[in-house]
Amino acid sequence: MSADFHHQHPVNLFMRPVLRELDRSRFERFLYFTGVNYDDQTQLARSRVEHWMEVSTFNDTQLAKRIDADQIDLLPNWDAPELLARPITFGFALDPTPYNGGTTSLQAMWMGVPVLTLHGQHFVSRMGASFMRAARLPDWVVESEDDYVRMARCMAADRRALLQLKRALRGRLRALPGWDVVAHTRAMEAAFEQMVRG
Repeated sequence: MSADFHHQHPVNLFMRPVLRELDRSRFERFLYFTGVNYDDQTQLARSRVEHWMEVSTFNDTQLAKRIDADQIDLLPNWDAPELLARPITFGFALDPTPYNGGTTSLQAMWMGVPVLTLHGQHFVSRMGASFMRAARLPDWVVESEDDYVRMARCMAADRRALLQLKRALRGRLRALPGWDVVAHTRAMEAAFEQMVRG
């Protein structure tokens, strides 16, 4: 479900090759389009799914009924605090490139999901590398597309090590400076005071 299948939107840039490569013999694709902007990228996305539904005028009840009728399985709609409190069962996340996950990656890490990321050349493509290095997980940062594929296979193959990391990830983050809210707050206060003093 998205409104973002149009020119140069990060969601479209990430999903375009995914929709192209997804094995149609194994997966049936449904796309609920909530947008009102249409261009050649919208048409391309539409051509790559079996079921395209225009739902921008649907209210929540109508949309829920349509999804239910299509027999789509979704995660429950938890409130954010409850969602963040839950562990996630899938193995690890692949950080999109050239636009990294940002808040989504941080939330995934907090829920015990490590993020494999490709270190890019710009701020939006370096966030994931900053997060994983701050988490002291530099092996999850790669420098080339070939290494991205190789490392994804490697991490997926060692299920025992991955499970150990997932179980310990939130505790690891809590113990590191990058997740020390109190220290960040004190540093921000000190910076404000220094600005006032000139």
